[in-house]
Amino acid sequence: MWWPKPAYQVGRTIPVAGRKCRSGRRGCRETPDISLDARPKRTGYIMYCNRCGAGPGIVWAPVGGTSAAAPLMAALTADADEAAGKQLGFANPFLYSQAGTAVFHDIVSGTNNLFGGRHYTARPGYDMATGLGSIRAGAFAAALAAYAPGAVSVDATALNVAGPLNARRTLYGNTVTFRGTLTDTTTARPIANAAVLVVTNLGYFRTRTNAAGAWSVTRSRAITRDLNWHVVYVGSDTTAPASSPTRKLYVTPHLGLTVGLPFQNDHYVARPAVAFTVSGRAQPIMVGAEVVLQERRGRGPWTSLGATPVVGGGRYEAGGLTVARGHSVVLRWAYLGGLFQRWQPAHSRARTVVGR
Repeated sequence: MWWPKPAYQVGRTIPVAGRKCRSGRRGCRETPDISLDARPKRTGYIMYCNRCGAGPGIVWAPVGGTSAAAPLMAALTADADEAAGKQLGFANPFLYSQAGTAVFHDIVSGTNNLFGGRHYTARPGYDMATGLGSIRAGAFAAALAAYAPGAVSVDATALNVAGPLNARRTLYGNTVTFRGTLTDTTTARPIANAAVLVVTNLGYFRTRTNAAGAWSVTRSRAITRDLNWHVVYVGSDTTAPASSPTRKLYVTPHLGLTVGLPFQNDHYVARPAVAFTVSGRAQPIMVGAEVVLQERRGRGPWTSLGATPVVGGGRYEAGGLTVARGHSVVLRWAYLGGLFQRWQPAHSRARTVVGR
């Protein structure tokens, strides 16, 4: 339901009531294109496979499904390419140009519907259970040898990225919106309902363009570290692919601070010379990173008391701290960066501890 029907399917597939593409212009891309044997129990492919069968060890076992049919089609196409002395390339226009010919064995019975009913049932000609049918390898190779593909013409495209700006910094958990537009520069028109991928070193985020060609995808907690990212449009039968330059997004972690003491009048109260513990939790969970407990007395500079690792759940702590009677100390946790620079330097809110 996402892609409009390509030119090679027009007039060669079947109308499907109620299935309109989101572009609203014409019918949808229909599948499958062809069928091949995929039934494992009776006619499957016997493979020598570790733990594929009922017992342990290395066994011979039958397999089926798309995992068998797709490699078989690839193998038959490779044989046909070799026999024809040329590569087929993008197969779909060729396949549909042979619809109804001796290249295909038309499958006219059977169903893919597991729950009964008439949908996805084989019938004469193209159907949504078996497509054009299964190929006859010899006829397929002969037709390929005689096939002269038409000229491929695709429109140029432009993928604009409006945000976020390169090298932007964001606090972990804040919303970040990746956005831009996709345009057919040959016709100067926006490309609607097209898949766009925001590709990062953490994975990718998928979105689609609207009627004006605008795309956007919003994430917050999924962005758990500094990113290199770019945007990709993979193209279509009629439009060329496009890719944006790589940008950077820097993430500042959130560090919490808790002191194991009573809290009164906006500060913690410690008994003189009695040790207490300072802990906290990092977001995101920066397991393996090191944070440093820092102190400041009076108006002096911040001094590091020692580093501690972030452990499970993003937690960290330091103990054995004391404050003399009538004195105070200001404490905070700091992340100073690390060897791999996965996050930006950060520090927690500072808290005062008073000895009484």
